[in-house]
Amino acid sequence: MARIIYHIGVTRFRTALIILILCTGLLLRLHNYAIYPQRGASSDEYTYAFLGVSLLTKHVPISWSAFTAYKNVTHLTIDNLYFPIVSPYFDHPPLNGLVVASWSILFGQDTFEEISLQTIRLVPIFLSMISSILVFLLGFRLYNFKIAIWALLIYSTATIFVMNGRVVFAENLLTPLVLLTIYLFSSFKKHLTTKKVLLLSLFCGLSFWTKELGIVTFLSILYLFISEKMKHKYTLLLTGTSIFIILLYIVYGIYYDKNLFFSDNLFPSQ
Repeated sequence: MARIIYHIGVTRFRTALIILILCTGLLLRLHNYAIYPQRGASSDEYTYAFLGVSLLTKHVPISWSAFTAYKNVTHLTIDNLYFPIVSPYFDHPPLNGLVVASWSILFGQDTFEEISLQTIRLVPIFLSMISSILVFLLGFRLYNFKIAIWALLIYSTATIFVMNGRVVFAENLLTPLVLLTIYLFSSFKKHLTTKKVLLLSLFCGLSFWTKELGIVTFLSILYLFISEKMKHKYTLLLTGTSIFIILLYIVYGIYYDKNLFFSDNLFPSQ
């Protein structure tokens, strides 16, 4: 990190200030991270872990869901917390689950019963620190050091960011993907190449595979391509490649259960 900051021309004092803020943010996120928010405050944390573990160990998307469209339901209770387990599971795209589960399995937690918040919450904390760095880098590139350091301080220490940065939600993977894509575009736009557009397209697609709302990454970059008047061939390449990666999610759904994936009752209006 220090080398990156030094490379963009920040003095030693400012570098020390940035590292101090980052370390403060990390300590705040780690403080009682396995206790607060309390277990069961949002069982969505287990949603992603279950999904990823099942895909990596059983090669089928399995997790808990309250939607009634699922017919293949089993009942699981872990330490007094009840989960209606469904298969195949389509509430959320699988990328965040795969990231979380890879870490969980690395610690030998490869079944639903073994998954521990103490283990899986380290993933969003790490991702939150990546987001913190990107917040600073993007603020520094687009504005100046003063704005960048204030943005970093707020993101690192504000309670809402600290607490949300320690829970296993897809937004904690989506955030660094969005920030990284925008930062790369700001770095690439003056010397755009086919390889750079393909890289941007990949991150746009992965954002959607993290959460359906991740479509905003593609729409944002597409808007920037148009507003910055990038070459038409690059705009078309970005659009075509991003949409291709996004549409692969439909292939994923069809592979496991076409009828369920396209069911009108799978995601009823709230």
